Amino acid sequence: YDVVISPELARAFEQTLDMLLRDGTIGSGRRAMVVSSSPVMSLYREDVEEAFEDHHITPVWLTVPDGEDAKSVEVLGRLYEEAALAGLGRDSVAFGLGGGTVGDLTGFFASTYCRGIPVVHVPTTLLSMVDSSVGGKTAVNLRAGKNLAGTFWQPNAVAIGVDTLKTLDIRQLRTGMAEVVKSAVISDKVLFEFLEQELCSSDSDMRLQDLFSDTGKAMYVIEASLNVKAAIVEQDEREKGLRMLLNLGHTLGHAVEKEGGFKMWSHGEAVSIGLAAACMVSVRHDMLDGGDCSRVISLLKSIGLPTDMGIIDDDMFARLDDDMKIDKKAVCNRSRLILPEEIGKCIVNSDYEHAELIAALTDVHGM
Repeated sequence: YDVVISPELARAFEQTLDMLLRDGTIGSGRRAMVVSSSPVMSLYREDVEEAFEDHHITPVWLTVPDGEDAKSVEVLGRLYEEAALAGLGRDSVAFGLGGGTVGDLTGFFASTYCRGIPVVHVPTTLLSMVDSSVGGKTAVNLRAGKNLAGTFWQPNAVAIGVDTLKTLDIRQLRTGMAEVVKSAVISDKVLFEFLEQELCSSDSDMRLQDLFSDTGKAMYVIEASLNVKAAIVEQDEREKGLRMLLNLGHTLGHAVEKEGGFKMWSHGEAVSIGLAAACMVSVRHDMLDGGDCSRVISLLKSIGLPTDMGIIDDDMFARLDDDMKIDKKAVCNRSRLILPEEIGKCIVNSDYEHAELIAALTDVHGM
C-alpha cells in the first residue's frame, strides 16, 4: 500500500482519497467513518471534511477518548454499536485520525467489523507516523497487559502530513523519537549518525524542535524510519522471525508502561528505558561494544528521554518480572529479547533471564 508523506495534512489526505477512489477501495456508495478523539478533531476536522466534500463523501464521525484510554474492549464495543446504528456496512472505509492509540483501535475495529473492512491511517503524532501507522498490527489493551488482544490488518493507505507535528509538545516529540532511535539501532547507522549530529548538544529541546521545524529534515527522519520497518514487515508480516527485531526495547518497555498505569511513562519513554537496558545486557554478553552502548544512551538522554526507572526495590523487580512473563511475545514464559550487536545490526536472543534485563537498569542508572 502507499504511504503519502506531504508537508501538509490537507494535501496528503486529498492525494490519498484520489488513490482510494481510483483503485476502488472507496466504492460507489462513498461511505466512510472517521475514528478520532475530540482534541484531534478540533484541529483537523475542517481540513478532512473539506477533502471528503470535494470527493463527494459524507463521513460518520466516531469519537473516542484521548490517549491510551481509547484502547479498551469497552470503547471497541461502543464503536461496533455506533457504526451499526449509523448503517455502516462492508462497503464502508474506516479512517483512523490521530495518534497511535487511535490507529491501533481503528485497525482492530476495521479488521473485525462486518468480518473486515478497509482501513486508512491518518497519523498526527510522530510516534504514530514512524511506527504504528504501518505494519498492520492492531490491538487493544487488557487489564492483564498491553496489546494482548489484536490482529494483523494492513491499512489500504497511510496519509502523513508533517505540519501536524507543529501542534505537538516537546514530550510528544520525544516519545516519537524513541521509535526513531530504535529503528536506527536496528538497521540504519546513517540515520543514527544524522540524529547524533542534529541532537547531541546541551540545548536538546531547542535542537529537537528545530529539527522538526525543518520540513525536509522531518520528512527524511519519518521516511528513513518507515523504510526500516517496511523492509522488515515485507519479509515477515506475521512476526514469525525477522519482524521480532522491531520489538527492540519493547519487552521491558511494555512492562514499564503497565507498572506506570499507562500514564507515568509514555510508550516512547518506556521503550527508551527498555532500549537502554537491552543495550546494557548486550554489553554484558560481550556482543555490543561499550562505546556503542554509551552512544545509544547518550542520544536518548540528549533527546530528553528516560533511560532507567530510578532505584528499583524488590517489589517492583518482582512485578516487572511477572509482567514480562505474560508478554505476548513470550514462549513458555521466556521472552525473546532483541539485542544490538552494533549500531545498525540486532539479533533475537532467548538465552537470558528476565532478572538480567531488569538488573541492567541499575547499571544504566549509574551511568
